[in-house]
Amino acid sequence: MRQRTLASKAVSEALRARLRVGIALTDPANAIDIAEKLGVQVWFKNLPSLEGLLIRAPHPVILLSSVRPAGRIAFTCAHEIGHYWLHPEGHVAVADDGPVLKEDTDSEYQANLFAGYLLMPKTTVQHGFLQRGAKPESAAPVIVLSISHWLGVGYSTLVNHLCYNLNLISDMHRQTLLRHSPKGIIGSLIGEREGGSAVFIVDRTWRSRAVDLEVGDVVALEGPVKVSGECIQVDRTHGAKVLVVALRPGAGHLDGGAGWATNVRVRRSRFEGRSIFRHLEEIPDV
Repeated sequence: MRQRTLASKAVSEALRARLRVGIALTDPANAIDIAEKLGVQVWFKNLPSLEGLLIRAPHPVILLSSVRPAGRIAFTCAHEIGHYWLHPEGHVAVADDGPVLKEDTDSEYQANLFAGYLLMPKTTVQHGFLQRGAKPESAAPVIVLSISHWLGVGYSTLVNHLCYNLNLISDMHRQTLLRHSPKGIIGSLIGEREGGSAVFIVDRTWRSRAVDLEVGDVVALEGPVKVSGECIQVDRTHGAKVLVVALRPGAGHLDGGAGWATNVRVRRSRFEGRSIFRHLEEIPDV
């Protein structure tokens, strides 16, 4: 009963937080932008040992590791927003020698559920499948991966959420989906790529939020497409797919015609600093 009460509050408060910042239930959310809109500064640091911290004094700040994958950064940020929203007395106290973690299992459980429903509410997830003409229980791995990219979360995070929290897929289908890795799915879609660049699937149902990339990341989408902005350029084609690479920080635009277009934002690799500056174009030395 206690866990059910904790879960109910986490879910309802996550939806209330989305409402507070004006995100429709059919739209994906960017956790970093949500935090800033709630008055919580988000800072990136190149710290391999860090996941995320919420520090309340002298003003609320979420500190994130810039070396984590994009989906993990987003979920960690949403988790810390959960602590900020749900636990006004807790999470990190600031001592003389730095921040000290002070948490119990209940609050961690709540923050994780809050994060899941902030980024993946049932209505949003169902809308994502509907727009792609798919049903969760029978969806192919590539569809699930494309929806995870649209939501800004990790593939396995979405798969487990579909099963354990949303009850939209069976455990058998969960296990089937998890036999496929994002790297393998991408490889079957566009072939093998050298290097460790992240590849994101962007389809023509991608609307409402910008495609957020790091320098070196690649977007795979159906062609033809017009690319504008100095931060991105067409890399190559692979069958019907056009691969667009993020070159430098800044803002760009993808236009696929027939009424479909979306914005792109690129931050520098392993960016350090305040999140609101992560997409600023670099000014060359003169």
